[in-house]
Amino acid sequence: MVKRRHPRRGFTLIEMLVTSGVAIIMLSAALALFIQGIAQQQRQRKLAEMKRSAALVMGQLTTELRQAGLGRPRGARVGTGDRFPASILVAQPQQIIFIADLPRPNSTFNGFSQLAADQTPASFAGLSLLNELNGGCDVTTATPACATDLSSHLFTYAATSTATDCAGSSGTARTCPWALNRYQPSEYIIVADGMGRWVERQIGTSSTPPHPPSALRPDGRRALSIDASVPAELVSGGANQSFVSTPDRVFHRIIDGWWERKQCWGSVGSPIGTLSDPCAAGADGTDWERLARLVTPASITFRYFKANGDPLTAPVATTSLKDIARVDIELQLERPMTAGDPLRHTAHGSITLRQ
Repeated sequence: MVKRRHPRRGFTLIEMLVTSGVAIIMLSAALALFIQGIAQQQRQRKLAEMKRSAALVMGQLTTELRQAGLGRPRGARVGTGDRFPASILVAQPQQIIFIADLPRPNSTFNGFSQLAADQTPASFAGLSLLNELNGGCDVTTATPACATDLSSHLFTYAATSTATDCAGSSGTARTCPWALNRYQPSEYIIVADGMGRWVERQIGTSSTPPHPPSALRPDGRRALSIDASVPAELVSGGANQSFVSTPDRVFHRIIDGWWERKQCWGSVGSPIGTLSDPCAAGADGTDWERLARLVTPASITFRYFKANGDPLTAPVATTSLKDIARVDIELQLERPMTAGDPLRHTAHGSITLRQ
């Protein structure tokens, strides 16, 4: 007897439709997860960029604010009673301007030094300084012709195997004091004592080595050349009783989504001019420097407090600037997204001032 074979059965239309529907659902779910993963990755990448920008801005701002007041006399100008401004020049909710002795862009060190004990005679238009660039020259027992701009305890320059100091080096030797640009030709400096009395002087204009310009004292030693002598009361207190500084004005702002900074120097004037006005780029300071792209919108809020913790209403009145003891900072960044809620990041800082 011959058995009848049944033909192999295929998928029915209903089965194919069901299978296709399940496959489409699974593929759609997988695609949605893939797209969501890409979107989440983009959000994380953009959020990381925002955090880096905020860290860059807050890092430089807080570092410089910690130095606000460095090199600032705390009293009145000798002979006129003109008082030097407070460390904070402008204290507004979205803007801050302050004074700090910071290195210039072309300098390795800031301009802050103590005066040596021996500054005689009083009519001499020069200053003998104590700082890490001078070596052992600025002491009362210094030998004749000891040049404070030619030697250093920290930096040694050897043009040959036998030359171990800067006296015979070129004016561009990076390890010699003049190449470090701590004090520069035509630069304005402040000379002040522990009582807060101060005067402003200008360094000599010579641009040829040795650098900065030096003046030969009657006893054969060399000192920093300045345009006029310093009142005797500022240099008669002995070593470490008076100091020299180059306090600059520092501006920070947000504009067009960029965080910008500007540093100004130059004469404070007599009487003191409006130090809160930005200087011109070039000889008197830097141009506006873009530090970070913060994206838009971005905002910053400064809050000001007294030493006892009481808040000061911003903008702080000029007469109350000296009362600022702490500055709290809040930087808010927001970035719109094509899909989903916008990205937001907030950074905080709190700085106790020197003044």
